[in-house]
Amino acid sequence: TTPPQTSAPPSRLAIEADCRRALADATRTLARIDPDAPLLEPLRRAGPPAVIVAKGSPIELCRIPAGEFWMGSRDGEPGRWTDETRHPVRITRPYWLGRTPVTRAQWSAVIDTDPSRFRNSGPDAPVETVSWFDAVWFCNRLSALEDLAPAYDISNVRGTPGQEGFELDVTFRGLDKPGYRLPTEAEWERAARAGTDTAVYTGPIEILGEHNAPALDAIAWY
Repeated sequence: TTPPQTSAPPSRLAIEADCRRALADATRTLARIDPDAPLLEPLRRAGPPAVIVAKGSPIELCRIPAGEFWMGSRDGEPGRWTDETRHPVRITRPYWLGRTPVTRAQWSAVIDTDPSRFRNSGPDAPVETVSWFDAVWFCNRLSALEDLAPAYDISNVRGTPGQEGFELDVTFRGLDKPGYRLPTEAEWERAARAGTDTAVYTGPIEILGEHNAPALDAIAWY
């Protein structure tokens, strides 16, 4: 089996250290909430990040507070998928999330490979061309470096991490395990929205053409 709601794209791999403060219920959809109601705890109060060091490569983790938010995009928002349904979600307990996608340097420090296709992007660029299986392997390796019980049971390893065809048999051990894991879709979106309900955390977005969305210029590579 595989853990639910682990749909963050592999090229935007993020890690979460729950440090025994994992969500009790993962996420719970609310039946009654005003669409314009404020969040319970704005993410701007999240505080300074914690830092772990994996073989000399620092990884910053931000504490994301519990609270409510609206998941999904609004009707008419540029880039909205036709099957999206905007709905309220409550995160019941705080959690820790990587401040940035895992970088090439961080990946190499833990896995000893660099699978990225964009070879000239630099060590601080996000690692890419990694699969979900690669991400699970990374999380367990990082847990081992920190002497934490892993979030995943792994067996029947096929292939080499970071290379095409790498696969595993994976069982998610539960949210009470202290090791690193992939965030749920709701956890990722809660953090990415940063207490806002606009298209991106800096405000609305306008798509002017292919590779032309000025609101993204200051906050993303695209």
